[in-house]
Amino acid sequence: MISALFVSFLVAVALCVDSFVVSAAVGLTYAPSRKIAIHIALVFAFFQGLMPLLGALLGLGTHHLFDRYDHWVAFALLAFVGGKMIVDAVVRKESKVASKPLTLPVMALLGLATSIDAFAVGIGWGIDYDVPFVLMTVVVVAGVTFLASLLGSWIGVRRISVPERQAAVLSGIVLIGLGVNILCEHLIEGWHLF
Repeated sequence: MISALFVSFLVAVALCVDSFVVSAAVGLTYAPSRKIAIHIALVFAFFQGLMPLLGALLGLGTHHLFDRYDHWVAFALLAFVGGKMIVDAVVRKESKVASKPLTLPVMALLGLATSIDAFAVGIGWGIDYDVPFVLMTVVVVAGVTFLASLLGSWIGVRRISVPERQAAVLSGIVLIGLGVNILCEHLIEGWHLF
């Protein structure tokens, strides 16, 4: 139904929202130089690429266990992560970055924290998609996260307000929509078998 590259891009945009928002908070709190902003973007892109790749490897390794239900598992994971994003956006307060020195370990911790949801999404990829799609999507997610993090730092330094809640809700809706798309594709394929 939807092209693989477009799906990869939608997933990337949905997953990079946390990195974008945290980068904006870092920009606001620390006003990092261009070099530091690039380091932050690289760290966030690394983790946003690594976590779904690790999840996909787990999904690929367990694919045979879910072969008949892979589309339901992928749908459930995407719906869960998307729903969690929406609930978190509605319930949480605006994000704040602690005033610790901005060292590489702090950046790595922020990168890991913003990419945990990507691990669960990656499991769904590994169960439902083939290796070329997973690798393409990991590259697209990392690239989009890098650009979004640079943009977030730039916005934060300039003290521009970020509509964090609305962005998180929209991202959650996109992930749920992708899960519904996966489910519909498999159900429609199943109907054609008869």
